[in-house]
Amino acid sequence: MDKLTAQGRSGDTGKAFVLFGKVGYVSKGLAFLVVAGLFLWAAWTQDPEKSGGLDQALHKVLQQPFGTAVLIALAMGIACYGLFTFAWARHLDR
Repeated sequence: MDKLTAQGRSGDTGKAFVLFGKVGYVSKGLAFLVVAGLFLWAAWTQDPEKSGGLDQALHKVLQQPFGTAVLIALAMGIACYGLFTFAWARHLDR
């Protein structure tokens, strides 16, 4: 919230910006955790072919039983982060 001006934090629009930021940062963190999990799995099994980037991590998530729902939730969260960055650019506290 400290990245936004007072105008960007107040009113209904400000509450939405703050919500987008919270959901977006959590989703971004979860995406990085999935990638970190792949790196740890590759280190544990001593097979560097099992490590990969975000695309390979998302393919692994998609192969899980609830993978589609998780990917949709993750995509919505990353979209919220994108909306927050637009709000941040407009209401940047300088």
